[in-house]
Amino acid sequence: MKKYILSPLCSAVVVPGFGQILNRKIKKGVAMMVITFILFIAATVKLTMQIVSEIKKADVDAINNLLEFRLSGHDLMGLWVLIGLLAVLWLYSIIDALIDGIKIEREAEGKTHEILSDR
Repeated sequence: MKKYILSPLCSAVVVPGFGQILNRKIKKGVAMMVITFILFIAATVKLTMQIVSEIKKADVDAINNLLEFRLSGHDLMGLWVLIGLLAVLWLYSIIDALIDGIKIEREAEGKTHEILSDR
């Protein structure tokens, strides 16, 4: 499969940064994976803290709290910011992998044409 198809597909489906690794941009790919992991953990911790906070506020038992669980938009602002950052990183990863894949394919085609023209 061509690099310009495989690398953005891997960044989109597997994990942001994997397409960069396939394109031999190892440092960039690992950095994207680490940032994605950190943002995912931060969003999970934020959501967990919010749920625990809401449960502690209520007077009824925890099961009823979970069934009637409601959070205000203001409480979720930090979580939405983290989700937005993850989305931006994900889209950047796909576009960057696509552009790098196209460049790699063009360079490979150029070298093939040079070898054929030398004969």
